[in-house]
Amino acid sequence: MQCTWPANDKQMLHYHDNEWGTPLHDDKKHFEFIVLDSFQASLSWKTILHRRKHLQYFFYLFHLKSNELKLA
Repeated sequence: MQCTWPANDKQMLHYHDNEWGTPLHDDKKHFEFIVLDSFQASLSWKTILHRRKHLQYFFYLFHLKSNELKLA
């Protein structure tokens, strides 16, 4: 029996079936979920999942720029 919270939303179903409740051992993935959880404040998880690709792109650009920084 499947949970009812993903309803018929494809992204929610994919998340439920492939990520939710799965142990993480990757620091980048942990950071991603911390960020997603912080963006979720007063928003639904569905809203966050539907904007996840945009957030991943933003943090990819941030990561690229942070690698370019040089410490004296």
